[in-house]
Amino acid sequence: MIKFLLLVNKQGQVRVVRYYEGKRNRVQENEVIKKCFTRTDKQCSFFDYREYRLVYRKYATLFFIVGVDDEENELAVLEFIHNIVETFDKYFKKVIMYNLDRVHMILDEMILNGQIVESNKTKILAPLQVLLESSDAVRTDFGKLDSNKRSIRCTQPAMTLHIGTTAISHMYDLLNGKQQSIRGTPPSCCGREPGVRPLP
Repeated sequence: MIKFLLLVNKQGQVRVVRYYEGKRNRVQENEVIKKCFTRTDKQCSFFDYREYRLVYRKYATLFFIVGVDDEENELAVLEFIHNIVETFDKYFKKVIMYNLDRVHMILDEMILNGQIVESNKTKILAPLQVLLESSDAVRTDFGKLDSNKRSIRCTQPAMTLHIGTTAISHMYDLLNGKQQSIRGTPPSCCGREPGVRPLP
């Protein structure tokens, strides 16, 4: 069983952390990172540390460190780390540190309660592709808006949101990458048609 997973850069900063059993212990994390960093290239990629067996692998500037119990096969975990890297590479193609929400979604598709449940890259990335397509559909609909319109018709079945033009223009800015701060309370959705569900 996988106990925890750490993605650490070469400066020792933790970029992604997932615990599947117990609570996060930063002191222990620092010890684990120091142990992995001090090992040479000629040393084995897994070793025992306290009640864990640590399996690590370095890719470019990132260390992937996985803590497992004694029942887990170390070579299988090494192969799983490589599978994670290939999945990230297939989806992101560039730096992953700006898309941490997607990183967590990919890890959720691969690991459930410390058990590896999926290794097929196509199946892992299928929910993210659906999310990407639906966001593209909403982006297209925002691009066709008139300033006089007060409703957005999405390509998703039976979905209409009636909101104010200020909220529409703000969402349009967010979708186009213009991060603006909202002052005051955000406008609430009103006048929703019966039986219409909000976006997930």
